Amino acid sequence: MTSKVRLLAIGRTVVVVVFALFFVAFCFAQLQEHLLRHRAERLLADFQSIRLHQSKWADAQRLMNRWGAWGHSDGQCTSEDCDYTITLTDAVTDLEGGVHSKWTWWWLPWVFRSYELLGGKGAVMRVAFVVQDGTIWRSGVWLGFDVPPRTVNKEDDYGYWIGVSAKASDSLRQRWDFVRGRSVGPWVLGTDDQLAQHPNYKAGRPGGCEMCLMAEVTFTPAISPEELKRVTDYNLSCITRFHRCVNIPDVLPIARDWHLYPTTEPPYKDVPPPPHSCDIPLFVVARDAERILLVDVLSVGTTKQDVYGESRDIETAKVRLMQPIKGTIPLAPGAVFTVEPDPGDVQVSHAAESLIAGKRYILVPWYGANFVMTELDFCGVFEDSPLAQAQLRKGFAQNDTLRHRGAFGGIW
Repeated sequence: MTSKVRLLAIGRTVVVVVFALFFVAFCFAQLQEHLLRHRAERLLADFQSIRLHQSKWADAQRLMNRWGAWGHSDGQCTSEDCDYTITLTDAVTDLEGGVHSKWTWWWLPWVFRSYELLGGKGAVMRVAFVVQDGTIWRSGVWLGFDVPPRTVNKEDDYGYWIGVSAKASDSLRQRWDFVRGRSVGPWVLGTDDQLAQHPNYKAGRPGGCEMCLMAEVTFTPAISPEELKRVTDYNLSCITRFHRCVNIPDVLPIARDWHLYPTTEPPYKDVPPPPHSCDIPLFVVARDAERILLVDVLSVGTTKQDVYGESRDIETAKVRLMQPIKGTIPLAPGAVFTVEPDPGDVQVSHAAESLIAGKRYILVPWYGANFVMTELDFCGVFEDSPLAQAQLRKGFAQNDTLRHRGAFGGIW
């Protein structure tokens, strides 16, 4: 065999080996992504099937048996108290969303980039639920994946992370413990105005994330199955598709209406005006408020105060406490004190609220750090009536007594 023929044979062998390695690598990357997507679709469907305050310990056991290879509990898991988490990842991503520590070679730029060019991407899906007294009380889901560098523009040398999540809470207002100086329970993103349109969930984005796009939904156990499915209708083809998902609405279609990242998402033809906070149903106010009072108004007057740089006459009212109908206050029934209804804000088309002497009202107070009850909450004045009392009872019934109100199962 001549040297020329030998070189041709070696060349053909090299080409075959390179092609074979490329084919194996491609199949590996695609197999990982499609397997993860298949499992994620099943897990998301299982999450959406949970009915909070209705699904029982037997339902939780079925989930734990089905996903035992990917699940774990924080502490002892019984029908009385169980915090269970299920985490799915691709082959190279660890349970926290980073690269497995054993894959030290993975950080080599050419290896990482080659995997991405083959369609691979780091991805994680996590589902968690809390069982208390034989019933599932809380649930949450989180999906995140990498967007490789230079997917969106040539100047991007690092890429970024897209994450969407949803978690349950019995209240959609952030609780604050003024005694301990810290928040209590899960962090709730989004504005109260949203509750005028959809009383059972709020959506928002966290601040301070420089290399990620994040959308978070907090929902109540009273959310309907159809609405829960809409706010967690994740486009899991983002895990496998070659044409990358680059924005939150690519992953969660309903987020297009939320305008969380208007500078990075496609332009919108029509942006509807924000809903009015005072259109929030009273039962929602009752559910989310820390404290609610029933008072009789004794007299009404005005004081001069500076409001948004203007001197305005601010209404004040002397009231007698009939009873606290939610929460506790440092006053006994019969105590007389002064309150200030919210003065209104022309910048958000909110008219000032008024009290009338001789009438009975339901008030939502705003508390300062020292529990000084003077100012009332925004849209915190409601005239007492049988219908209003029925709305209060409806809202109170949606609160529960979860024994641990912190973040659970890594869903934040």
